[in-house]
Amino acid sequence: MDRAWELALTEATLRLCEARTSDLAATTYEVPIDVYTDAGHAERERRLFRALPMLAALSCELREPGQFKAVTLSGTPLLIVRGRDGEARAFLNACRHRGMKLTEGRGAAAKITCPYHAWAYDDRGALVGVPRGPEGFPGLCREERSLVAVASVERHGIVWVRLDGPADEAIDIDGFLGDFGPELARWDIAGWQYHDSRDHRPVANWKLTLEGYCENYHVASLHPQSVALASKAYGSHHVSFGDHQRLIMPNHEIDQLRDIPQDQWAPFGTGKFAFIYHIFPGTIFALFHDNYQVFQIFPGPTADTSVTLQSVFTPTTISEEESASLKQRFAYFHSVVAGEDYAAVQRAQATLETAANKTLVFGRQEIALHQLHRSCTRRIASAAG
Repeated sequence: MDRAWELALTEATLRLCEARTSDLAATTYEVPIDVYTDAGHAERERRLFRALPMLAALSCELREPGQFKAVTLSGTPLLIVRGRDGEARAFLNACRHRGMKLTEGRGAAAKITCPYHAWAYDDRGALVGVPRGPEGFPGLCREERSLVAVASVERHGIVWVRLDGPADEAIDIDGFLGDFGPELARWDIAGWQYHDSRDHRPVANWKLTLEGYCENYHVASLHPQSVALASKAYGSHHVSFGDHQRLIMPNHEIDQLRDIPQDQWAPFGTGKFAFIYHIFPGTIFALFHDNYQVFQIFPGPTADTSVTLQSVFTPTTISEEESASLKQRFAYFHSVVAGEDYAAVQRAQATLETAANKTLVFGRQEIALHQLHRSCTRRIASAAG
């Protein structure tokens, strides 16, 4: 990590903590409850997700040729495969014979074989095996029965996909990321090590679930015996990168830096604060000093449902014993998210459905939520022409 950059961020965060404030928007921001409850709006947001690049895998999950990852994103089952030529490709995870999902989870194989009738596909999605093919399928054109490709590109240690649009139409990932690209490049994402994944399926709109990651205003009241024991409820430092954004979330230990000469500071590496990155529209990176968590948040089939895929990585390879310990801590963190954050937003969603409120208001300190909603509004309006 660039030391001058780290120290500048630390100094900015310390100033906020000393003033017991956070970076503030110019004013409050109000949204109608329809953005959480209206079926038509929810459908427009689902189309937005499908039209934009989204994270499908980290490069480190597919280090070697033949490695694959099966994942469902925004309701679409995908198969991401590292080819023998080193390129990562994305396909619909559906056999071209009878449509069965080919595989689950992660693994490695020279070819992917459907468990139903053993049709087999290579690392480029080509159909290479049909049991009793000449007899049962005379005249079968294998090229027409290759796996259905999905547009994909690999950049900054991330395999990105776009669900809608032609598979051969290039994803303008650099245009999508803008000056956020160099920010991602700081973290050597391709060098991370994968450890575990879990999911959440709350009865709550995707924005409600995402909003909690982007503000610490709720920490003291919602998490008094968990997150609040380590983290402050103020002091968040915010920077936007177009639709994307970064927050520094300080821990109580940041106060110790006031008594340490600056040349002895190692603020991030000693857990004085965490980085929160929001990749628009629905991905969160929560980077702690010893583990990095990725939250992929998607709208569900109705306005009041959503899906979160939560995964944990480390910046470097660790031992099996250390990995086992990390998985235990990850399970605890997953339970906190489910039992505290997502339990709260489910209660909020239930109340929103009653129309007890007509609008919701975000405070000046919830600046990242202003940006989330403004970006959604602008992108949806642009798509509508």
